[in-house]
Amino acid sequence: MKIRYLAYIALVVTMAIWADSAWSAPAPRKAVTHAYVVRAGDGGRWRIAHTHGIAMAQLLAANHATTTTPVRTGQTIQLPAWAHETNKRAKPTARKPATPAAKR
Repeated sequence: MKIRYLAYIALVVTMAIWADSAWSAPAPRKAVTHAYVVRAGDGGRWRIAHTHGIAMAQLLAANHATTTTPVRTGQTIQLPAWAHETNKRAKPTARKPATPAAKR
């Protein structure tokens, strides 16, 4: 009877150790992001989020930031993987030179 009891205890201990191993829970996944360098004229975090089609909360979460965290030109921030630039900046167009007024 004692042997059966000891075998039962050994089985329970083995199962408890095995349950705490890597088999019990998957490893946490790292959020997939891509880097973005803030340019002059990008505005604040809200405008960057709006330009890339994501919510402000998603941008803050990707950077572990708050609404009061400053963003500066040249700073590298993280954007969620699905972010894309929706409102590309308009390229400057060449203006036609002004024609001089007709002489009388």
